[in-house]
Amino acid sequence: MAPVNKEQLVQSAEKNVARGKLDLAIKEYERVLEESPRDASTLNRIGDLWLRLNKVEEAKRVFARTAFVYIEDGFLVKAIAMYKKIIKCDPTGIDAYERLADLYHRQGLVNEARTQYQVLADYHQKHGNSTAAAAMLERLVELEPDSPGHRARLAELYQLMGAVDRSLAERRAIADLLLERKHEDEAVKVLMTAFALRPDDLEFVADTVQSLRARGYVGPGARFLAQVCERNPAAQELVIRRLGGAALAPSGPAPAAPAPARPMPVVEPPPPAAAEAAVRFAEGAPALATDAWVFPAPPVASIAAPL
Repeated sequence: MAPVNKEQLVQSAEKNVARGKLDLAIKEYERVLEESPRDASTLNRIGDLWLRLNKVEEAKRVFARTAFVYIEDGFLVKAIAMYKKIIKCDPTGIDAYERLADLYHRQGLVNEARTQYQVLADYHQKHGNSTAAAAMLERLVELEPDSPGHRARLAELYQLMGAVDRSLAERRAIADLLLERKHEDEAVKVLMTAFALRPDDLEFVADTVQSLRARGYVGPGARFLAQVCERNPAAQELVIRRLGGAALAPSGPAPAAPAPARPMPVVEPPPPAAAEAAVRFAEGAPALATDAWVFPAPPVASIAAPL
């Protein structure tokens, strides 16, 4: 077989395009690809011609192949452009949205990636696919790990899926974020929602109080334990036993001149608002208005047009 003259084939293909003979032009471009299968420009041109012939599936297939070449060569922005073309061809194609979200993420385009992940999570939840929705929210948490809102939505979805351990882990992570930002009361509220998932899991309570005390969060630890004990009085005994009788005492080196021995302080009852929020959660009632930001109801969005 005689070698392919790429320049002549391209010239002939363009003449056929000008004459409206798009099928012939596609065949000539495909001959170019036989010699240069990674020629992204030629692939893109073929996709455009299929689109002009209203062959949407063929166009999508070629655009996806073009995007793959760009990704392998490290041209993520060009790959993003290809997936946008695919979405324009077929606004209901979920796979293209997911690949586009991943490319935005890899390119560091946080706002764009966030929007895509949120829309995809909404779509999958609306269509009853909790596993796929959770996958999108997990990617959202990877994108912005310091966002309590993303973790809250993921924790709620894990709870609905019956993945209690994962829900507990996310709620503890949210509480840690809030404590770092000095929002101690809100952190205690979140920990109480975690406790409500397993009110008989006293090991979780003991571990949480011990962790808070070790990191210097004595006040939040005391308030959390007080609220827990309202629902399960056995919790305080376990925590005190675990910590050697110092459940709520500050950790750290002993002072130079120890103070006279005093009885263990009585833990004050939790603030009414915090107690009310915990009770409402435990009873399955809607959260208080002040708590709504912690676990907001997810918006419902549909994928119907390119973003």
